[in-house]
Amino acid sequence: MKSFYQLLNHEFGTIMRSTLLLSLGMFITPFILMKLRMEQLGAKYQTFETVFDTSGSAIACAAYMIAFVLLMLRSIYSGYRGSKSIYTLLALPVPRDMIYWSKLAAFFIGLFMLWASLMLSVIINYGSWEANVEASVMVMEASAQLPMHNGLFLAVLRSAFLSIVFPLSAKGLLATVSTMVAMITFVFYAVLCERSRRKWGVVLLVGGWIFLMRGTVVRLNISSNLDQASMLTMNSIILLLFASLYMWHSVRLYRAGTIAE
Repeated sequence: MKSFYQLLNHEFGTIMRSTLLLSLGMFITPFILMKLRMEQLGAKYQTFETVFDTSGSAIACAAYMIAFVLLMLRSIYSGYRGSKSIYTLLALPVPRDMIYWSKLAAFFIGLFMLWASLMLSVIINYGSWEANVEASVMVMEASAQLPMHNGLFLAVLRSAFLSIVFPLSAKGLLATVSTMVAMITFVFYAVLCERSRRKWGVVLLVGGWIFLMRGTVVRLNISSNLDQASMLTMNSIILLLFASLYMWHSVRLYRAGTIAE
């Protein structure tokens, strides 16, 4: 385990600074966009989730997630050069699959940091929005309706994006976690297949991509004629199966050393 923690410390160290910057951006950007949106006419009469979505905060958060994927790609490909390259790591007296698990764990920690930053940002943003609306009502329109005290809970129920960030049910949590796991293992496996010239791995990648997109469509309510509850659970299980296949074959590639060919 000591070797694993040393490898994890090395792998996370390569992405820590960039991950912290992305997490900070994920936390601050919704504040800026929400503040700009609240200054527009009529915004104080809208619900929190409407203001959040129309401010562009959801799009900005998606952009930060894409930036994290690009960070993952840079981290993996940069491992093929330098004094601590993959060639050096594979020569260490440790199980080769431990190198894979340490890098995968570093990516999961980074993604969790972004997720936690977004959750904290939404919670604080809601408090700021609520205080802003209450102050406006008291000063200008005393007869207007104040925000409900359980408004954040209702906002999560009404918003497709916020329900992904704050899954309120076991099925929602399974869907969010399976999507995160599948996304990280998908990107990592795609690079390993490219590096090891395993072109048939594209079949697994296409299958995983289809179910990733399908799950996203269901969560965002793009297709309203689907039985979303059963569809979401089945899709989540399939995504976890694909993620397991990606991890299993990735470990085999590491053990065989084909990723360094």
